[in-house]
Order: sequence, then structure tokens, then C-alpha cells
Amino acid sequence: MSKAGDTAKAESEGASASQTSTLTSLKSTISSQLLSSNMSKAGATPKTESEWASASQIRTLTSLQSTISSLELINSLRRKRDLMSLLCSYPLDMRVIFDDFISKPYCESKLPLKLEGLLPKAIIRDAENGDMSGSNFIFGDANLDFIPEAILDMAADLAVHQLMQTLISICKSKNPKHAKCIRLSTRSDVEKRTVMEKVTAALNDKHHSLDILNSFHGHLTIDATGYPTSEAEKELKQHICQLLQLSTIKYDDILCTLQIEDEMSRSRYLVILVDRDGEEIVDPQKVGLYGTLLTGVLVIITTDSPSSQQAKEGGLKDGLVNLEIRTKEHLLPWVVFCDTAGKEFVYSSDAILTTAVRIVEECRSHLHAILLVAKWLKNHQDVRMWELALHKLQFTNPSHDVINFHGLNSIMINTFLNLTWDGMNKTQQNCLLSCSGIPKIRDGMVDHELMNHWMSSLFVDAGETEKNLRQLVENSIFLQFDGVGGRYIWLPEETYQMLEWLCTSYPLLIEKSNLGLTEPPNTDKWHNAVRIELAGNKISELPESLDCVQLKVLMLQQNADLTKLPSSFFYHMPLLCILNLSYTSVRELPRSLFFLEQLRELYLKGCECFMKLPPEIGNLEKLEKLDLDETQITHLPKEVQKLTNMQSLTLCFYEYRVKKNRSYSCSTIIPSGVLSKLKRLEHLFIGVNPDDERWNENVQAILPEILGLECLKTLSMYIPQVELLKLIPAHIFKLDFRFIVGRHMQRIISSIPPATDVEFKQSNRSLKFVKGEGVTDEIKMLLRHSKALFLDRHFTLKSLTEFEMKNLEQLRVCILAECKEMQTIVGGGDLDDNIDMLPHLLFLSIFQMKNLRSIWEGSTPPPCLFGMCCSLCHCKVVPS
Repeated sequence: MSKAGDTAKAESEGASASQTSTLTSLKSTISSQLLSSNMSKAGATPKTESEWASASQIRTLTSLQSTISSLELINSLRRKRDLMSLLCSYPLDMRVIFDDFISKPYCESKLPLKLEGLLPKAIIRDAENGDMSGSNFIFGDANLDFIPEAILDMAADLAVHQLMQTLISICKSKNPKHAKCIRLSTRSDVEKRTVMEKVTAALNDKHHSLDILNSFHGHLTIDATGYPTSEAEKELKQHICQLLQLSTIKYDDILCTLQIEDEMSRSRYLVILVDRDGEEIVDPQKVGLYGTLLTGVLVIITTDSPSSQQAKEGGLKDGLVNLEIRTKEHLLPWVVFCDTAGKEFVYSSDAILTTAVRIVEECRSHLHAILLVAKWLKNHQDVRMWELALHKLQFTNPSHDVINFHGLNSIMINTFLNLTWDGMNKTQQNCLLSCSGIPKIRDGMVDHELMNHWMSSLFVDAGETEKNLRQLVENSIFLQFDGVGGRYIWLPEETYQMLEWLCTSYPLLIEKSNLGLTEPPNTDKWHNAVRIELAGNKISELPESLDCVQLKVLMLQQNADLTKLPSSFFYHMPLLCILNLSYTSVRELPRSLFFLEQLRELYLKGCECFMKLPPEIGNLEKLEKLDLDETQITHLPKEVQKLTNMQSLTLCFYEYRVKKNRSYSCSTIIPSGVLSKLKRLEHLFIGVNPDDERWNENVQAILPEILGLECLKTLSMYIPQVELLKLIPAHIFKLDFRFIVGRHMQRIISSIPPATDVEFKQSNRSLKFVKGEGVTDEIKMLLRHSKALFLDRHFTLKSLTEFEMKNLEQLRVCILAECKEMQTIVGGGDLDDNIDMLPHLLFLSIFQMKNLRSIWEGSTPPPCLFGMCCSLCHCKVVPS
């Protein structure tokens, strides 16, 4: 991407400096003329000669006002063009900012919103308004005397650097005529001569010589200071002809000019023109250096002092200048530093001022580095802090291998690692490191989207997340701007790349799942990890103890060879929030686990060797989710009642007993009074061995407790007696319920295909009715709110119609198995053919219905049968 040269956009030529200076007076004239006009109503028809004259005058003034608006737009675009060119010459990666600027139409180009985080608002405002002064947004001319000489000299260096970058861009551009004239304005004649010397030295540099001078037919340096007045222009033109090795005719001024113009149009030259001292300036057009056929580049080094502004209005028109470079504007790094750190503190003592100058010189023009240092020093008056900052900028941190930051600016590396990174707390560091996985943050993302990412990935609460984001923005680590949809946060490319490297050395996420590992990898890097995923491996042993002070998520599920956890394994994991041991072979939980005060989620699903939940589980008072599905526990310890933050509880009581008549270790599955204490419970799943006679009595005791949980949203349980449905209030049917009702029997081999079983289990508001006899009002009420029905071995039902079709209107899934008396699915009785029966049914499965002779009976089948998925197994069906 080309930088300064490509920033300049094609603009309308011919708007002179004198026109610009008369904008205010023209506005005043228009206002007074309009006020004195007798035409009080827009569009009034003139009747007298004076009114016609007045109307003509207004049309003229309207045209003038339009001209003024156009000039204001051009001035604004020039200022924005010059500012963007300046910024593109600085080391900060301007890719995103630059692309945003040039992507807009010329007449609509506004300064990119991302500059809001880099520059003082006054500078952006003046550039948008087209302020042509070039110094007002810095300190103002009256304050230039207070700027240290070293900073003024640095500004001159930066201006020359911008010129060199612009020339290189022009030489590499596919459109070499893009920028013909560049004006480099200095503060004074003294600085002008200094800049000329710096330009000459830069062009003599071998790198610039190869990139720039080899692209031109010739290079001219014309020093007009030896021709102090306009009367000496003839001699100046004679001098130019001699430099061009053109034959000259003495005293023939016109022919001399034509010869220069002809040579300039035929050959590509780089011309450096040093303007006269004082108020009289050289007009390049009068000496033949700027014609319409100019193919090279003209650089005019002049002064920009207030005393010479009026005199310069008669010189080269602003419309013909493609880029304006001002040394004053390269005081920007110093302005940003003073504005951020506090100007009153910078100038509070000679020692601090001297150190501040050295800091800005060290940072050169890296605006983000300057912002970071200035924020670190903000409001500090102790000179030792300023000296420490300077030392850290010059010091390479031995704890980081700088080789890994190849290609990045060294001053930014030192600033970020030595000042910014080391000064952040661990949570802020983790928030930043997590951004390395969000590439779009380099372009900008809405602040609440970033905060949501932190909350979900780092388990940081909303208040702390907002606080950390605010501090990171205040310290200029993140830059922000207001855009469509809210406040946007963006991270410069250099910072993003450093975070990517830091993540490899201090990973937040260690993801090594499904790799067949037999032991935990990279345990030396677990110290900084927030999330470790080792699922689906062959790990059989874990280290006795690991220092994982930042760890919040540990995923060890599906390591079937893992039978035991070391007793002290969790002692150094104080922040652990989520632990997943599902489908491992662990038999018990180590003592250290019950000291995890921050643990919120514990998964033991599928741990078939896990047979007892110890009473110490009550120590985990912040536990919100506990999954014991497919375990072999026989009862719930009463200490579970201490888990008052519990929101999701999955229980499974399927102890395998070798001898059927062997007594259970506890006479009660769920002690009374336990579930009623879990007042925040939203999801409750209770799986019970249907052969367990303890449940018949236990369910009657705990059912009222369950039904009294006000936050409950999901309830799954086994209700062995239909009569117990009478205890269930109507509001429970509005929940996502999954009920098994009737004399259930555990089957070793099921006749139901796995896909059908999954279809039913994934349905919400489901009823599995087992070994039923007749049709009760309680079953009808439950069916009225059910979306899935599994009718298993009903002894007397001959048709679903017996449930009354109005109670089946919500059904989407229907599974019928071994209902030996059923003859038809829908039919029998007095059916109204005009009623849409089973209107929402999508899935129908029928198994081993030996007496079934039809799906429906009647003249017209239900419409649902034409669009649903239907499967029949071991059934002889004869449609009627």
C-alpha cells in the first residue's frame, strides 16, 4: 500500500489562496444584502423594475454562496489529505485507517472514525473544518517559543521523512503524474535552510538514491535565496537553463521560459526549489517550472510565517499544490504527549521537561507508543517516574524473546512489554490475550460484543468486565470511536501481533482433545492457562499437583482409562469454575476438590464406576450445575441442601446389584427437605431404577417439595402411580416436563430403534405412559399440554380417540409400542370429518402392534399423515 503520495486525492484546480481568504467577507456581504432585500417571501413574482433588479442580485449572491461552500469543501479536503499523508508517514500501521479514508467518494471523504482514539479532538475538528493555518491546532504561534529546540528539530526531521516517503510512493505509483507539486512549509528562513540541508542529505542517502533519483531523468536543486527580489527572476531563469544545460539567449526572457517549460514537459525531473528569504516568493509558473505538461515532481521549500502569508497569496495557487507538508504539524507527537500526560506536569520542572523530550525523541513519531507512555506518566510529578519510563523504553526485557517480534517496531515492543503489560493485573492481561483470537478487533468491534466474549470465555462477571474495559481504554491500550450501533473498540495491528506471540508463551487455552495422548501435555505452561481441554484421550494418570492459579475450565471427559485423581490435584486451582469428568472411570472424588470455592459446574455423567457422592459436596456452595446422569450412586447426601445456588441438578439412581435381594446402603433415595432448600433450581432431572421399591414411598414425600420450587423451568422424573398426578398443580404443565408415568420396567434390550428413542428424548413436554389401563382425567390433562407421547404396553386402549382428540392437538411426536388391544390409531366413535385431527403431528412410530388393522378409520385421512415421518415395525396394517 502506498502511503503519503497515494493519500493525495484528485481535486479541482484553480481555487486560489486569495479566494480562500475572502470567504468571511463574502459571507458577510451575502448576509447584509439578503437582509436589505425587499423580497420577503421565497418564490414571490417580481412586479417592478427594482424588484427584478433585487431578484437578479439574490441569484448572484446565491451563486456566490454556492462558490463559497465549494471552496470550504476543497479546503476541508486539502486539510484532511495533508493530515492523512502526515499520519501515513508515521510508524503506526495505518492500513485500516487509510483504507477507510480512500474508500469514500472524494466529495464525501471524512477523517476515519478510528483517529478519535489517537489524536486530540481539536486537531480532528480543525482538519474537518478546513483550518488552513496549520499551526493553530498545535500550540498556536505565540507558544512556539516554549517548545524545546530538540522537538523543533525532530519536527523538521519528520517533515523531511514525510517528503522522502511521498517521493518514494510517487516513484512506485502506477500513476506517476498523481502528485506534481509538493510544498514543504517551514517556520522561518533559518529552519528553511536547515530543512534544505536535511533534504539534500536524505537524497544523497544510498537507499533514497536508489528508490527516488533513479526514477527521474534528472535532479535539480534550485536555491532562490541568491535571487532576493522579483527583479532578479531573469537571472534565476538563466541559472535554471544552465542547470538544464539549455542554450540561452541573453535578455530574451520569454524564450528562456519556453525552453524551461519544454524541457520539463519532455523529461521527468525532480526539482527542489528553495524559496527566497523574506516576504517575496518565487512563482514557479513564471520561471517555467510548473506548466500543464510537467511530468516530474516539483518540491517547493518555503516559509509559513504569519508575516509572509499575505505576500504568498500571489504565488503558486493552492489548487496546484498536490500536498502540503508543514514542519509545525510534525510537532504532533509532542502535542499528543503533552495533551495526554498533562502539559502542566511536563513543564513543571526543567528535569521533567528534559526527560519528556528524551522520551518523545525515543518514541519518534509512533503515536500509539507515545500515548501509552504518556498515560503511564499521567499526573506524575516525581522525576524518578519519568526517568524510569525512559529507562524502560531503552531496555529490552530479558523475559521476552524479542526475536519472536520480528518486523515490529522496537520502541512499541519495549513500550508495550515493559510499561503497559507489566503494569496490568492478571485479569486485564487475560482479557487482552483472549483478543488474539478475535481478528476483527483490528478493524473494530462493538464494546458490548467484546465484553460478552470476556464473560463467556474468561468467566468474568459483568461489573468486572466493564471495569477492565474502561481501564484498558483509559490507558489507550484499546482505542475507541463512536460508530453505527454504539461505541467501537479496536486494537492496532502491532499490539495484536504481540498478543498473538504472548499467547504462545503464556497460553490462555490449551486445546489437546482427541489426540490419543497418554499423559497431560505442556504442564509447564499450565500456570497461565484459563482453559484446558484434554477430552477424548487415553490419559490414565494426572500429576499429583499443578500450579494453575488462573485455571477456570478443565475438561477431562472421555478419558476412559482415568480411574483416579490424585488427592492434592486441585489444591492450586483456586479459580476453577468448570470441571468435566464425564465418561471417565473415576470411582471417587479427591479431598482437594471440595476446597474449590469457585466451582460452579461439575460433570460426572457416564462415570459408571462412581457409586457414592460424599457429604463434602456441601462445601461447594457456589455450585450451580451438577450432572450425575448414568452414574451408580444410590442416594443423595443431605448436605446437598447447602448448595443453595444450584440451578441445574441431574440425578441418576441406578446402582447395579449383583444380588437382587441385597439391601440398599441407604433406605431413602432423596432425603426429605433437601430439594426444597434449592430455591434457585431451574432444571431438575431425576432418573430412578424402576425396580427400586424405595422410590414408591420417596416420590410421595418429595413431590410436594419439587412442585413448590418457584424458579423451576424443566422437570424430568418417574411417577410410578397415575394417582400421583392429582398432586400436580396446573402451572407445572406449563413447564418443560418429561414424565414417565406407570409401572415402568428397566429393559436390557429395547425394541425401540435408537433414532426413535433420541427423537422422543429430544422433545420437550413429553409423556411416556407405561402399562396403563383405561383413560383417566389426569392423563387427559397431561396429554393436553404434551408435545410428545410414548404409549408403551397399554393394556386396554383400542384407539387414540379414547384420549379425546382435543387433548392430542399439541402432539408433534407419537410412538406406540406393544399396545396389543389397539386396532386403529385414529378412528372409532363419533368423529367429525371437518375437524383437523392431530394438526401438529410430525413423527409417528409404531412397534409390535399385532392387532392394529388401520392408521385411521373414516372417509378422509387426517392432513397430518401426508407430511409426517412414519415408521412401522412388526405391524400388519390394512387401511380402511
